Amino acid sequence: MSQSFVSPIGQSSPKESALSSTKESLVTSGGKAWLCRFEGQVLHADRSFETHVSSSGGGGSVGPGGGYVAAPQLSSQTTDHQTIFVRAKDGTERSFEWRDWNLPVRPGSAVAVVWGGRNGTEVGPFLGARNLDTGEERWRDVQQWARNQGLLSGKMRVWPSLLVAGMLGGAFTLLVAFARAHASGAGDSEHVAGFLLATAIAFVPVVIVEWLFAIAMRVGDVEHQRIQKMLSGYLLTGVLADA
Repeated sequence: MSQSFVSPIGQSSPKESALSSTKESLVTSGGKAWLCRFEGQVLHADRSFETHVSSSGGGGSVGPGGGYVAAPQLSSQTTDHQTIFVRAKDGTERSFEWRDWNLPVRPGSAVAVVWGGRNGTEVGPFLGARNLDTGEERWRDVQQWARNQGLLSGKMRVWPSLLVAGMLGGAFTLLVAFARAHASGAGDSEHVAGFLLATAIAFVPVVIVEWLFAIAMRVGDVEHQRIQKMLSGYLLTGVLADA
């Protein structure tokens, strides 16, 4: 049996089950995703290039007193197409085609391809492909994929901003009260004490919130690195192990 599909890198096309040789579930801080992997031997590999030329601008006007003619601006964009035909050990054949994502292979090369999406979806983009003989790999932006699929939790990044705003508002209120006390003729020692109190109330929470922001960003980075390591292991071995 032979099946095929086309997927430009970064867009969704492969189905969850249609091409699945193995399937795993990925659990992250933001949710769950399914992953599929197909491994086999390359029967044929083809690569081609497509160039699109477009023009913009140009024109002009000519009259009795003269005129002008503006030359159009030409631009071109070249797209790299690759198609590989792969046969698994059980005899199942698949053809994979993608754009602007070339994996160095030749007939006889052992390759593995991984794609996935969030639970509840039926299609997902290619995530990585590997030449198992040479060790060469091609990856899409896994962090962007995880973010688009809602797999990276971002809840910690909202409420610290509200906390900062509240604390600064409270500090401003205390400073106003301090100014009023000064105008009423309070002693110098009371002025100093009030100033230190207002400074502490304004400074300490801001430092704490900045620390929380750093933790939130670090959590996202650590989770992305964890997902990347798990996908790398899955692409290489076919086993999805927690990093």
